[in-house]
Amino acid sequence: MMLRMDLGATLPGDTAGPQEDPQAFGTRLTQLRGARGWRQRELSRRAGIDPGRLSRLERGVARATVAELIRLSSALGTGLDGLV
Repeated sequence: MMLRMDLGATLPGDTAGPQEDPQAFGTRLTQLRGARGWRQRELSRRAGIDPGRLSRLERGVARATVAELIRLSSALGTGLDGLV
């Protein structure tokens, strides 16, 4: 018997993350960047993410990978829970 896990599934009580609502994630990312007074290029440099990719994340037209979430949270000095 083989078990399959749906990695995108949520448990009762979970809140939506960047994969469930990329526009809300993009808004949060933009707010965190703006609170530091950074332009997109500065955050992309600090997080090691292509500026075009960061723009798509902030506009909510792309979904962040786990690696990107980690790099963004580190660059912004916030935990993953503060980012998502």
